[in-house]
Amino acid sequence: MRRLCLCLTLLILSLSALSQQEADESRARDYSASGSFDRALEIYQKLYNDGVNPEYYDQYLSLLLQTKRFAEARELTTKLMTGDAASPIYPVDLGRVYQQEGFREKADSLYKSLLRKLPADEFRIRELAAAFYRANAYDYAVTTFTYGRKVLGDDQAFAFDLLALYRYKKDRARLISEYIHVLSFNPDGAILRQAENSFSALLESDEEYTLLEEALQKVIKKRAPQPELTKLLSWTYIQQEKYADALNLLINLDKKTGSDTELIFNTGTTLLEKQAFEEALPAFEYIAAKGNSNTFYLASKARILYCKTEILSLMKPSNEEIDRLTQEYRTFINAAADVGIKAFSLRKLADFNAYHLSRYTEAAKLLQEALTLPGLDVEMKNNIKLDLGDISILTDNVWEATLLYSQVEKDAGNGSVKQEARFRNARLSYFRGDFVWAQAQLNDLKVATNQMLANDALNLSLLISEHTQNKADSLALQTYAKADMMVFSKRFERASAILDSVESTGIVGSLADDMLMLRAKIHLDMADFAKAAEVLQQVTESYSTGIWADDALFLLGDTYETLKEPDKARACYEKIITEYPGSLYISEARIRFRNLRGDSLG
Repeated sequence: MRRLCLCLTLLILSLSALSQQEADESRARDYSASGSFDRALEIYQKLYNDGVNPEYYDQYLSLLLQTKRFAEARELTTKLMTGDAASPIYPVDLGRVYQQEGFREKADSLYKSLLRKLPADEFRIRELAAAFYRANAYDYAVTTFTYGRKVLGDDQAFAFDLLALYRYKKDRARLISEYIHVLSFNPDGAILRQAENSFSALLESDEEYTLLEEALQKVIKKRAPQPELTKLLSWTYIQQEKYADALNLLINLDKKTGSDTELIFNTGTTLLEKQAFEEALPAFEYIAAKGNSNTFYLASKARILYCKTEILSLMKPSNEEIDRLTQEYRTFINAAADVGIKAFSLRKLADFNAYHLSRYTEAAKLLQEALTLPGLDVEMKNNIKLDLGDISILTDNVWEATLLYSQVEKDAGNGSVKQEARFRNARLSYFRGDFVWAQAQLNDLKVATNQMLANDALNLSLLISEHTQNKADSLALQTYAKADMMVFSKRFERASAILDSVESTGIVGSLADDMLMLRAKIHLDMADFAKAAEVLQQVTESYSTGIWADDALFLLGDTYETLKEPDKARACYEKIITEYPGSLYISEARIRFRNLRGDSLG
């Protein structure tokens, strides 16, 4: 019984001491955080000296240095060196004390003596490097690893440790050199992706990417084909928007090694996303030329037509060019076995006819043909019907458009296609001046799962509610809605004429910022990006508290990116983040801002 009582007493005392220790440590952290270093030092000194608790050594030494008690710090580290001569931690910390005192040469002499004594032992090399890293002596950590390679006689040793250090130090030149070194002896796809992510995070200027480009070119010229280094160079070209060079490099590599057709396909797709259609086209033509046994043959043929369509859309094609493209589509559609690709191609050709050639009847026929394809899935059918509804608007057949939109809304279940159909129906009512019914539909769509659709619904709802407060505003909005419908129909000259007429009558009123946004959209759709930027800048400056403020900023940032003015684009995204935290563009703005600043997104 006495033994039990004694054990309980010891346990209570132990718990009490532990609780007091935790309380003291908490107070010390608070003192240190508030800048009361002397008071924090007193506590850590006591905690350390009570049994020489090693877990408090780092805090104790740091506070001795913080309070410039260098003699005590030297005494502490020297004593520990004597007690544990094998550990590199304490001599490195002694060097840290010398540095803090201003004796840099003395610290360097100590550190170099540690390096000279370095044995051919990987564990001991890592231990010393870790001690330097812990003491923030990053250059010496690097030197330890590079010297360790010589000691071990292995120039591949410690590669990933060095890569991590170079990334941390943002030593771009040495990071480039080490990744090239690693990929030369270990051509691994995972390492290549890591390299791309690292360079994307650290390299910001054209000069820095040129440094990477030149280093890769130098190595590739000297050695036999190395696919991973060539792929990295191709990636570097894409970052510099040298799209043709990037693609040619991969095609030449494939001709020599047959290494990666999929990468050529993916690179071409990336260029499509960047709207570099002329540069992307050779990627798919090269793959298609390999024959229909290739996995990517059918998808490449479809993308060839897509590229050609987009290229012709940016010019005024001759009838001969249009007929040739149409025949290529027809040949491909007739030969293709995949119903999804057939439907995609018919939709693309219909879009070209409707919005670039104003051949509405032909566009409708193509979409009707797509609807009759056997085995077509329900979602594709509904999207085709939405396309048909849009074309009905272009031909002023609004009742047919309403019927098609309503049909999709009824048949599409509860997914995004249903919400899209509902929005298009509401937008059509707005075009026609039926603001009450449009508003009722838009109110439900403000919480749509598709964020961009929800944003469009919110903006249109606010536009209607703000400009139907009196008869004069309602009349002005009806005229504005007609101009908006002309923009949707790509009748840009007619839209501009309507906007001019509204301004000339003097009934613009509170629609001024809305009219500017619509004019900006016209310029963007006509690819007049410089004029669009000018108009959007006017919105951001004159209507910074209006409903279009964040939209205008985001569009302006996107337009500056197109104009290759990244600094201006980054400023726009930063302004959204700092001044419009409730914006629906906030997440995308953060991503774009970080990307333009050079942060890692991985």
